[in-house]
Order: sequence, then structure tokens, then C-alpha cells
Amino acid sequence: NIRIVGVQSQNVAPLADFKQTHELRYIEPAALTLADGTNVKRPGGVHTNILQDYVDEYVTVSENEIASTIVHLMTNSRTISEGAGCLGLAALLHRKIAVRKE
Repeated sequence: NIRIVGVQSQNVAPLADFKQTHELRYIEPAALTLADGTNVKRPGGVHTNILQDYVDEYVTVSENEIASTIVHLMTNSRTISEGAGCLGLAALLHRKIAVRKE
């Protein structure tokens, strides 16, 4: 049993309601995020079917949640992460993803 969760910054979240609407949100070109490695204004293309069929849910994290996760990694594991690299951990730390115990 595997569940795939897509995590995006609230500032750049073209997939936020994709599972419900089957449409990608337009993101303003001026939108900025600490997770600049995921700053894609319009994903999809050849990946649209994969995004629809294989990702179970999409969640967003705020810029403050991204920043606090970067600090958490630095202070607890002496790891420096780019914002996009810690999106999944930010979602877990800030309880955006329900963890199932099995």
C-alpha cells in the first residue's frame, strides 16, 4: 500500500485542486517561493496523465512552514536544504499529511 502525495508551496501551487477540477491553476509569473526549484508556472504536458492517475493527493505548505523546516534541518541534523528539497518534510512536520500506522 503506497500513497503518493504531491507537496507544493502555497505561493506556487498549480496542482492544488487538480484532483477535483482536472485543471491546472494559472500561476502569475511574478509569484515567488522559497521552494524555487518547484517554481513551475504550468506543469503538465506529457505528465498530465501521471499527475492525475498516480498522485493520490496534493497538499500545500506556507512560506513560513518551508522556512521553519529549513531551520529545523540546520539545527537538528546540520543539513542545509533548498526550500524545494524540504517540502515533503515541511508537510509532515506541519501535519499536512496524515501518517497512517499499519
